[in-house]
This record gives sequence, C-alpha cells and structure tokens, in this order.
Amino acid sequence: MFKATSTLPLLIASVLGGVVAAGFLGVSAKRELTSFQTGEYAAMERSSNDAAAYIRDFVERRKVLVQAFAKNHAELLNTLVKNPEEEDLDTKIRSLVSDYFPGHFTYVARRSDGEFVPDDLGEFVGQACRTDMHEFALVSAVEKLHGHAGNAVAPDYHPFIHPQAHNYHFDLSARWTATDETSGLLMISFRPQELVRILHGHELPHHRLVLLRNDRPELIEATAAGWRETFDREGTLSEEEAASIPGRVAVAGTRWDVAYLPSLDYLADTRGRIYQTTALSIGLILVFLGILIFWYVLSEAARKKAAAEKAGLLRQSERDRLSLQTLIDVIPVPIYRRNGDGRTDLINQAFASLHGRKPDDILGKTTTEIYGEDVAKWIEETDQDLLDSPQNRHVYERQIVPDNGMPARDVVIYKARMVLDGESRPSIVGAAVDVTEEKALRRKLEQLATTDPLTGLANRRRFMEVAEDEVARAKRYGQVLSLLTLDIDHFKSVNDTYGHDMGDEAIKAVSRVIEGELRDGIDLAARVGGEEFSVLLPSTDRCGAMAVAERIRQKIAATEIQHRGEMISVTASLGLSSWAPLDTLHSLDDFLNHADKALYAAKHGGRNQTVCFEEMENVASTKAG
Repeated sequence: MFKATSTLPLLIASVLGGVVAAGFLGVSAKRELTSFQTGEYAAMERSSNDAAAYIRDFVERRKVLVQAFAKNHAELLNTLVKNPEEEDLDTKIRSLVSDYFPGHFTYVARRSDGEFVPDDLGEFVGQACRTDMHEFALVSAVEKLHGHAGNAVAPDYHPFIHPQAHNYHFDLSARWTATDETSGLLMISFRPQELVRILHGHELPHHRLVLLRNDRPELIEATAAGWRETFDREGTLSEEEAASIPGRVAVAGTRWDVAYLPSLDYLADTRGRIYQTTALSIGLILVFLGILIFWYVLSEAARKKAAAEKAGLLRQSERDRLSLQTLIDVIPVPIYRRNGDGRTDLINQAFASLHGRKPDDILGKTTTEIYGEDVAKWIEETDQDLLDSPQNRHVYERQIVPDNGMPARDVVIYKARMVLDGESRPSIVGAAVDVTEEKALRRKLEQLATTDPLTGLANRRRFMEVAEDEVARAKRYGQVLSLLTLDIDHFKSVNDTYGHDMGDEAIKAVSRVIEGELRDGIDLAARVGGEEFSVLLPSTDRCGAMAVAERIRQKIAATEIQHRGEMISVTASLGLSSWAPLDTLHSLDDFLNHADKALYAAKHGGRNQTVCFEEMENVASTKAG
C-alpha cells in the first residue's frame, strides 16, 4: 500500500501517538496529584514522629540531669531549705545549676512543709509552677509510701509550658533526700528555645510544625517560629486549622502533641500547577500534530528530490573510492590510513603483502587486533606524539614480521596527521619504505670495512677503534687491561721458499689458533700487518695475559700447516704490555709502543718467546740501580 520510503506511515503513527499521549497525560496528572498529596502527608507524618522523638529524648535527658543534680547535691539543698536566708548558699547553688544546665531559666527547692526556697513567687516561679510542684510532691510521697523511694520522676508527672508573663518556661522536678533523712523537691525551669529549635529543624517547607497541649487540644504551646509569648499569631487553633491537622503524635512523658498545620494554599497551588501543566502539554501535542501534518505535505516532495540526489552522490562516491583504491594498489610502497577511532580503514595491496595478510583481515581493525597489545601500545604512543607535535610529520624505523611465515622486514614509517571535512578527530596516514636489503648491504659493507678478508679477524682500523674505547674505559673505571702483539717468525723465508699461498695458509692457521684462545664477545684479535697480529684483553692482568700468550705461542709451534702436499710449521714471537689502575698510561699510542718494544725484545732475544714490557723495564731498572 505504501512505498518503502514514504513518510505517511510515520505521520499516521505520530497522530495516533499524540492522541495516546494526550490521554496518558490526563491519567498521569491525576496520578501525580494523588502521589503528591500522599507523599506530602506521609512526609508530615514522618517529620511529626521524628520531632516527637527528639522532644521526648530532650526532655528525658534533662530529667536525668535534674535527678543527678538533686542526688549529688542533696546535702547542699538540705542546708539551703534549712537556712533560706543564706544568700551565699543560694548563689553557690545557682552557679552549680548554671554549670549543669547552661541557658536554664531558674531553680527552686521545696521543703517538706511545702515552702519554696528561694521564694520568688511572681518574679520567677508562678502559681502554675507551685501547683505542679505540690502535685509532684504528692505523687512522690505516695511512691515512697509504697516502697519506691528514689529520685525518679513520677510516671504521671508531665511538663508543659507555663505562660508566666515575660518568663514562659517549662519545669522538670526531682526528689532529694539528705543523710539526715530530710527530703524535699528540686525544680529546674527551662525556656522553650530548645523546643522551638527542634521544631524548626524538623519542619518541612510550606507547612507548619506545631507543639500542642494534649489536655487542651486547641492550645498551641510552640511553633518553629517561637512560643505563645513570641510567635505572631493566635495561641489557639481555629476550627479550620483543627480540622486540617492530619494527625497528632503524643510526646511521651509530657503534656504535648506534635502535629502539622498543612499549607492549604500550597496544596491548592500545586494541584492547579499540575492541571495547568497537563493542559499546556496536551495543547502542545495538538499544535505539534498540526505542524507535523503540514510538514508532511512539504517534505514528501523534498524527500523524493533529496533521495535522487543522494543516490547520485553515492554512485559518484563509490566510483571515487574504486579509483583511489586502484591507484594506490598500483603503488609498490605500502600505504595506510588509521581513522580517528583508531581503526585502519584504507590500505593498498603492498601494505597487505608486507604483513602477509589479506586486505579484509586488516581493514576495519584496531592496532591491537592487527599487531597485538604490546606493539599496538607503542604504535599508539607514536601516533599521539605526532598529534601533539607542531610538525605534521613523524619518521621512525621498525621491524614487521609477516603472518605468512616470510622473513621479518625492516621498514621506515613516514606518518602525517590529516583532518577531513566532517571528521571530529584527525586521522593518521602513512607509508612504509622497505629498507631490509639496504640495511643488509650496509651491514655487509661495514663488515668489509672492518674485517681482514684473509683471516676474518678485525682489521687494523677496527682494532684501533675498539682499543681507544677500552683504554678510556680502563682509565675511567680503574680496570686492568692487557695488549699482545704477535709476529710470525721468519715469515719472509716461508714466502720465499714455499710461495705466497703457503704464507697465506700460515697466516690463517695462526689466526685460528689466536681465536681459539680468546673469550667470545670480550677479547679482540686483529691482523694489523702482513704477518703481525694484535690481541686486546680487557679486564686481564699481566699474569693472565702471559698465560694466554704462552698458550697461543705453544699451540702455534705445535700446529702443522699443509698446502698442496707440503707440510710446514712456524713459530711466533709475542710482546705483552699490561696496565693496572696504579700505573701511568698516557695514551693508546704509549700502550702500543710498549707492546712493540716487548715484541722487538722477543725477536732479538731468540724468537719463539713472549716478553712482557713491564718485566723488561723492571729488569732494566734493577741493572741500572
């Protein structure tokens, strides 16, 4: 019925959805209002219970303190009621009460005959306080008669706020008994500020938390704004307020209830806001549906035109992509692009061949998926260095091991960053130049430049480079170092008698003997002349070097050299020079000169022997002495 690309189904679905949404908004508004009212009254109930518990705990803690004070200062109170005119005693007790009860209002003690000390009737202690005190005394006496003597407050004594002019307060009392069996009552008076603070701390926004008398339900004792003496309203509930109270919570041990006066205006405003918001939302839905229908008429024609243009662009894009892929596949240099998400989205055939994979095994993959976690981490770090660098080029060398078992390839990577239109993050484009054969050729040329072609030993150039480094290292770290120079005896006669081919065989045989006595990777032997060799022995002292030299000399003499059916043997003379940390070694030339002098002495001392320069010098010094 409809074309696959038509927007008419969307329009019909939207209209139906709008109607359903309007109905849903109406139902939701009713549920929201019910939930709001239920939540508000539940919150008021929780808040009332919490405030009642706080007030109960506050009063109980004060009762315990009053009892403790009466018990601990019974003797002092006994003295006061017997000597009511003692002002110093009154002052002392007032100071003690202040320490126990910071911010209290006043105190008074009642004698067993019913008299009050101090007698401040009218100034601090009103008639209501006295009545409370007498009632408490009566209850305490009954308790004592039944064997419940102590300082506990009578269970049916409950404090309330006494409305004394300018001195609104509530009282807490305790009985005291002195050691002489004299007893009486102590009453501490407190202002209602702490009650107001508790109400203020628990009062919910918009509503009023009040403290009511449970024996006079309409009487307001205190609110979060103050008590009857200070708050700016009538001290009793109106009929409307009394009817609106959701519930009263009794404060155990007192004559108080905690209750909420709900804000009827706030509840009505919220109800109106919910209805208003719902009506506005439904109106917007209807407007939206009208706009949607209008849009459908205009967009349908535009959609068809845009679809035709997009199809043309896609065809052109695909042609461009194929042309680009064909072009880069012709290039023998591996080429790739890694997009801003870290995935390789463009490669040529040379890049795939370099890795020994098919293109589909690389395209769309991350560096971790292509190279593994360790290599990928290093590549990502180099990519980040390029992105952070002010220069748009990064060149480095690395080795790539193909997955098809082919030998590893050394390549130089050339990378640059690139940002295309529509991309939020830059891409990395790069090319890999294979330098495997070039590096192999370079290594071969370097080997030819530093190796003697006849013996395979180091040549004189290589020997001098290494010797310079070893002399410097021995000086720097205070290590021993030895040098041997070796010359084949009567080598000219070998060439003259047997020919140069036999001479070459003799040189190769001697070089093999020397190599066989050296430590791999530590010592260095070199052919420095026609039949002359030098051996560098790092970390080897004079005795160790002499042992090596003698082994070489003896094995050369015992070696038979064959060439074209002829057999000969040769001997060698060796010169040795050693350097120890306490010796003075000025330069490599001095070191070589000492070894040459020792070799000269060996030659002229009969050949086929090893001469040590330092021993030779010691002998010369002894003779001169």
